[in-house]
Amino acid sequence: MLECAIACENCAATCLNDDNADNMKRCISLNLDCAAKCREDAKLLRTQSKLDAYDLQICEYTCRLCCEECGKYKQAHFKVAAAVCFDCAEACHEQLAEFQYS
Repeated sequence: MLECAIACENCAATCLNDDNADNMKRCISLNLDCAAKCREDAKLLRTQSKLDAYDLQICEYTCRLCCEECGKYKQAHFKVAAAVCFDCAEACHEQLAEFQYS
């Protein structure tokens, strides 16, 4: 989750410094939302707080939205963010399945 947060923060920062930042508002917003959610959930895991299925569902959903949006662009920082978001969404999904079967 921290890897996803970092990739999304880097993507948003790169977009904000781009001359076409106004055209990437949705992507920037989703990157920042995804980074915030992933950081929050990583903290819950690190402190062994109860991370429930709802948290994982939101994290998975946010990561998938961000992955989809970043996938629309060709620059490297978008590709990195999209790939890391996809992996994080899959990890959340797998962990969610463990919650449902335990």
